[in-house]
Amino acid sequence: MGVLTVFAAGNSGPAAGSGSAPATLPESVAVGSIDSSDTLDPSSSLRLLPNAPAPSYASNPPTSGAFQVGAQSAPVSTTELSPVVQVGLLAQGDVLIQYRDLESADVAALQSLAGDEVVVAPNSSLPAPIVATAWRKRRTCTTVDIDDLRQFATLNGNQGPTGRPLGTAASTTTTS
Repeated sequence: MGVLTVFAAGNSGPAAGSGSAPATLPESVAVGSIDSSDTLDPSSSLRLLPNAPAPSYASNPPTSGAFQVGAQSAPVSTTELSPVVQVGLLAQGDVLIQYRDLESADVAALQSLAGDEVVVAPNSSLPAPIVATAWRKRRTCTTVDIDDLRQFATLNGNQGPTGRPLGTAASTTTTS
């Protein structure tokens, strides 16, 4: 197995892979997971209308940037979410757990985490099998660790700049 680098969750420095200083591995992060705090994408002040063309984002998957206000997704999506919708959900305080190339049992385990503020969806362009994102936060995982991902969602949910409007929960419709 390769070298494991962990980025401190409180780091406000450059995005992962762009010069952030490695931190020690916290006991709460599973081996095979990498945490990072991403810099704020300069386009984060832009709000996009539905069906607007997607801009370029600073990271894959994005953790901030231009987004669609009121983005919606079912807690378990069977289709990939567009980057604009992904960032819209993060801006509302949702956590996304996206995956690629997993066995059906692992997908089912991830889907058990889905709820009002956690969305689980496939994403074929991920840099790793599992990437959990929240506003400006990411956890990249090589294996499924439900407790680790649940902790990420608990610690990083409800951190978006717009928050979910009062009295609403995640929609049950899938938007891609």
